[in-house]
Amino acid sequence: MDDNTNQRKWTQSLLFKFSLIFIFFAAIAVFFTAVNTYRNQLRTYSKQCLQNIRNVGDYLESLIQDFGDEFEKYQNYYMEHYAEIDIPSDYTEYRTAYKEYLELLDRSRNDDPTVPAGFDSPDPEVRNAYFLYMQEYWYLTFENARESFGLPYTYYIVPDEETLTIWYMIDGERMYKDADGNEAESGDYIYLGFNIFNAYEPYHVEWDSWLTGEIQEEFQEWDTAWGHTYSYYTPLIINGKKLGLIGTEIAVDEVNTKI
Repeated sequence: MDDNTNQRKWTQSLLFKFSLIFIFFAAIAVFFTAVNTYRNQLRTYSKQCLQNIRNVGDYLESLIQDFGDEFEKYQNYYMEHYAEIDIPSDYTEYRTAYKEYLELLDRSRNDDPTVPAGFDSPDPEVRNAYFLYMQEYWYLTFENARESFGLPYTYYIVPDEETLTIWYMIDGERMYKDADGNEAESGDYIYLGFNIFNAYEPYHVEWDSWLTGEIQEEFQEWDTAWGHTYSYYTPLIINGKKLGLIGTEIAVDEVNTKI
């Protein structure tokens, strides 16, 4: 009787140990399965997000490409004259600016249609008016793209390799200037000429997009006062000339929450 009891106890103890071992390895298997599932979901959804904001960048690039050389003239004019232009901070459409430009152009031509228009006009008032129209048009275009596609930020930047600075030429989020022309939290006019220093590290995705003139198959992560986001850059090349980068962003929390 005692031998049978001991045998049962030994058998039960052995089964218990095997059960513990089984549970241990099962837990490890479940853990690694969960980790692999998460990684796969992360890769899949990251690729999806990358493609989504890439589509927005491609869309904005196609709009700019339609302007061709005119966009390059606009960019050059911006870099030379941004401090001289006052754009009302509360404007909601660009047609008024375009109408004023056409009226100035008609007066400057004085019934001579051969006088150049736009940035080629000999009249500085006409050139300024044309720039104001262009800036308002592109601001609204980028703002509307941001809102339509549900992104936190869209913008167009011009990197400077020599100084490692980034010029925010078309900013999807309006900035303001005070009476002295300095950046401010509020104001009657939009602040132009915003630029920041960005070292190559940790912003290599941004710089590699510019230096190579090619799309990078990865995000640039930002964690700033404007939010925690992933950025994607579409190089803008017109007639073989590299001009800038189109930036589109998605919130990191949105990516992580869905995963």
